[in-house]
Amino acid sequence: MYIPEDKKEELIFMLEYIFEELMAECYKEPTQRQRTKHSTRFEKVFFKNKKYILNYVTDIVGIIGYWLIYMINILS
Repeated sequence: MYIPEDKKEELIFMLEYIFEELMAECYKEPTQRQRTKHSTRFEKVFFKNKKYILNYVTDIVGIIGYWLIYMINILS
C-alpha cells in the first residue's frame, strides 16, 4: 500500500493522538507480580519520554497500544 508523504504525516499525528488518549484514559501500570509471573506478555514502549508497560497478549488496551506504537514506528 502506498501512502503519500503529506498524508503520512497526518496519519502519524492521528495515531499518536489516539495512543495518547488511550493511555490517558485506560492505561493501568501492571503490578510487579503480574510482570514477573507472565513476563512474556509484557512489552516496554517509550512514547514522548514516558515508559508504558503493555500487556500485548491478553489486555485489549495493551494490544491496541502495542499496535499503534508499531504502526507509528513503521511509518516514521
